[in-house]
Amino acid sequence: MSHLLEEQKMNNNQNIPEEIKEDIINLLSNKISAEEATRLLAWLKESEENKVFFDQITDIWHTSSSMSKADDFDAQIAWNDISNILQKKPDQEKTGSLSRWLRPVAAAAAILAIAVLSALLIMQKSGNNQGPDQYVEMIAPLGSRSIVMLPDGTKVWLNSGSKISFSNTFGKSSRDLKLEGEAYFAVAKNKKIPFVVHTSAINITALGTAFNVKAYDDDNIIETTLEEGSVKIESISKTGKISAPLILKPKQKAVFNKTPVMQAAGNSVQETAVPAEKPVVQTNPEILVVDSVADTKPFTSWEGQQVDIPPRKTGRSGSQTREKIRC
Repeated sequence: MSHLLEEQKMNNNQNIPEEIKEDIINLLSNKISAEEATRLLAWLKESEENKVFFDQITDIWHTSSSMSKADDFDAQIAWNDISNILQKKPDQEKTGSLSRWLRPVAAAAAILAIAVLSALLIMQKSGNNQGPDQYVEMIAPLGSRSIVMLPDGTKVWLNSGSKISFSNTFGKSSRDLKLEGEAYFAVAKNKKIPFVVHTSAINITALGTAFNVKAYDDDNIIETTLEEGSVKIESISKTGKISAPLILKPKQKAVFNKTPVMQAAGNSVQETAVPAEKPVVQTNPEILVVDSVADTKPFTSWEGQQVDIPPRKTGRSGSQTREKIRC
C-alpha cells in the first residue's frame, strides 16, 4: 500500500503541467505576470484536487524560509525542493488519501490564491486600458479571519465580516484605504507616502507603525489602539470639517463616540488619560485617550490564511469601479 501511495504521489506531481509549476512558484515569490495569473487561475478552478495540491505546495513554501527568502532564487530548484519534500511526506498525509485533505481547512490557500489572482488581474486590466480607476475590496467572510499583504508591504489582519477597500493605484502616490469593521495594521515604512485609514468618522495616519482599528458601521464607538510608532487621528464632522489632530503614543487607545449630545459644540479632539482597566467613553464626538493598554496586538495570533497583493503598474485616474474579493 505504501508503494502504491508513493507511486500515485509521483504521478500527481508529474501530471502537473510545467508551466503551471512555474506559475505557482512565480505567484509565491510575487513575480507572476498577468498571463501566468490567468492560466493559474483557470487551473485552480478545474478541480478540487488541483486546489488541494496547491495548498500542500503553499504550506511547504511558507514553512521553508530558504525558499521564500533566498536572494538567488531559482524557480526550477525551488520546485525540485518542493517535489522532494512531497515525496518524503508520511503516507497518511499524501494526496492518495484525498479524504484527509478535503476537510474544512483544506484548499484554503488555493481559495485565497483565486481571490488574489482575481485582484491582480483586475489591477492589471485597469492599468493596460488606462480607463477608470478600479477599487478592490478585500472581505473576510463571516466566521473566518484573513491576513492581507498590501502592495506596499503593509500586513493587515481582517476580523470576521470586516473589509478594506483601496484603489488599484495604492502605493504609487498615496496609501489610502477605507475600513469597515476591525483590522490590525503592521504598516510598511514610507516617509514620503503616509498610510491613511479612513473610517466613517475618523482618519488615522501613520508613516510606519503597528496599530488596531475597530470601526463597525453599526457601532457608535471607534477605537484605535497603538502598539508601536505613532499615529495621527482626526475626527470628521457630518459637514466634512476635520478636527485638530491628536497624536497617539504607543500603548494608548483612542476612543471616539460618533453620537453627539445636544450640547456638543462640534467635533473637537481632546486627550484625557484614564486607567486602562477603567475605560471611559465620552458622550460627545471627541476622542478619549486611554493610557497603558495591556494588549495592543489582539489579532496577530490569528491562524488566518495570507493573501499577498504585489504592486502592479496602473493607468490614469478616471471614474471609479469596484470589484469585491472575498478572502
